[in-house]
Amino acid sequence: MKNKLLIISGIALQCSIVQGQIELGMGAGMSVYRGEIGAHTAASNYVNATVAHGKLATQGFAKFSILPGVKLRANAGYSEYAAFDKYSRDAFFQQRNLSLNGKILDGGLMVEYYPVSRLPVYFTTGIKYGLMSYSVKNANGEVISSQAMGNTKSFVVPVGLGIDVLTNRRGSVYSVEVLTNQINGDVLDGMSTLESRHKDYYSTVTLNYRIPIWGANDKIKISRSAACGQGESMSRNKKYQGLPRRKVDHCPTF
Repeated sequence: MKNKLLIISGIALQCSIVQGQIELGMGAGMSVYRGEIGAHTAASNYVNATVAHGKLATQGFAKFSILPGVKLRANAGYSEYAAFDKYSRDAFFQQRNLSLNGKILDGGLMVEYYPVSRLPVYFTTGIKYGLMSYSVKNANGEVISSQAMGNTKSFVVPVGLGIDVLTNRRGSVYSVEVLTNQINGDVLDGMSTLESRHKDYYSTVTLNYRIPIWGANDKIKISRSAACGQGESMSRNKKYQGLPRRKVDHCPTF
């Protein structure tokens, strides 16, 4: 019973310290556009055939642990996108043969939620605001539609899933994240037809790296050692001499 009480109190101490932790990070990966260019007209299967034309996606962020398992995140991102009618599976788009290149700057607030403390998996959503620029060309390379950065704007609703895949002893974390960003309007390509149905959006897959800058370091390591037996067994603590040696395989961290 004393062992169990010691473990529980150590975990509670660790969580109370990490609550309020601040992390800074950045990530890079691939962005994929889905919209009017290179679309497919089947009413029940609106897809985009340009997945192979992924472009650069980057982001920087700051995370604040506001509750156990819940983080508030300030995020800024830059993504590029491209699409080509010639790769569509629909004859209408193949005949039209337009190409698209664009860029997106976005920023806003997001929330991350870890539903199971023992699993390093989180769901995320929030609200962002984006600035877009794009250029649409015909088969002859002539620009038929374009917008400079900032002339087109939209609220962006991100929905995604992330996995913390690796954590080192200093508390730095590598993670993989997949986001789908829904645009409020048809502003990624400047084109709106019955085929597009106003469903422009872009998705990103990024590998991220973050480091704790506040609320981590020695105090968290001490509490983890007390609660989880990491680095030392509890019987080596003079205050608890005589207790059996015991290690805990996992200690939840947020």
